[in-house]
Amino acid sequence: MADSMEARLHRLEAAEEIRWLKAHYAQVCDDKYDAAHRLKPQDEIDAMVGPMVARVFTGDAIWDASSAGAPPLRGQDAILARMRTSPWTFAMHYYVNPMITVDGDTATARWMLWEPCTSAETGQAMWMSAINHDTYVRTAAGWQIQTYHVRYRFLTPFGEPWTGKA
Repeated sequence: MADSMEARLHRLEAAEEIRWLKAHYAQVCDDKYDAAHRLKPQDEIDAMVGPMVARVFTGDAIWDASSAGAPPLRGQDAILARMRTSPWTFAMHYYVNPMITVDGDTATARWMLWEPCTSAETGQAMWMSAINHDTYVRTAAGWQIQTYHVRYRFLTPFGEPWTGKA
């Protein structure tokens, strides 16, 4: 039996809210940098990042970048501590090709990440590619990320092929 129009509309609205949530996350991550490709002052970063983490992530969320060797972070406080810093002096997060599946008050999504960035350590311009697998829950605050799993495909200096071959 086909879903009702109302059920289909709720899924579409939920998917759109999840797209907005991911875009908001990316915007705040990218707004940490000024036009000269430097991190903004810490008080400005804190004013942006604190409210974003509270809005975007559940209280017990997991932020997992273990494919880059980092331990998974658990809870808003740990995620906030990570978001207050950056390994970059510039980054632009492009989350594309979302595949969102909504099931009542839960959802999953697969996103592709394309990110030009500049290493804070070396000053080198870099290309990053990754796949995100996220889970979401609808809370009193709206949709929030329950688990954020990023799996890096490559991180390579700009001007060098990611295959290692010219």
